[in-house]
Amino acid sequence: MKHFPHRIFRRSLVAVAAIALVTPILTAVVPIAAEARSAPCTHTTRGAHAPVINVAAGQKECLRHANQTGAINVASTGSLLIVHSVVTGAITMSSGFNTFKSCASTLLGGITASGGTGAVRLGGSTRACRGNKLATVTLTSNQGGLTLSHNRISDSVTANTNQVRTIIKANKIAKDLTCNDNSPAPKHKHHRNTVGGARPGNQCLGRF
Repeated sequence: MKHFPHRIFRRSLVAVAAIALVTPILTAVVPIAAEARSAPCTHTTRGAHAPVINVAAGQKECLRHANQTGAINVASTGSLLIVHSVVTGAITMSSGFNTFKSCASTLLGGITASGGTGAVRLGGSTRACRGNKLATVTLTSNQGGLTLSHNRISDSVTANTNQVRTIIKANKIAKDLTCNDNSPAPKHKHHRNTVGGARPGNQCLGRF
């Protein structure tokens, strides 16, 4: 019994050391979780809308149950969210744009998204984000992760030199699927794509 206080002291030291190790980890995780939350919309379009939408730097345009016939142009540091909407005009995300997400929508004018700094997500299989009907899709040099999932695509898809993570899965692509120099290489997460055309490039080959 006379060694019992020493055991308590040693256990106390272990507990203090464990708290010291965990605390910086927790403080590092909290900002990451906060950054992952979606930024609020600075403007929302609903219903029929014909004019071109130009999203300025630092702004976030949201289309909800909208029918947009004009083009959509997003400037550097701007963001775009499209949900349950139809867009006839072309969508152009300029180099340096922040985030781009589209769920359960029909985008007929083609998509060009290049040089984004945040996440790009087009479609999915969850209740929160279903797949889209898309035309031509060009996704290049995006730096924040890319997901192209469960979409019906009437034209070709090009995904080149994207960084961090590139997921291309369960899409029905009528024409070509071109993938080059993405790092790391694209993954289909055991949900292969159906491709009606060729698969040029150095990735997304075979039964991808």
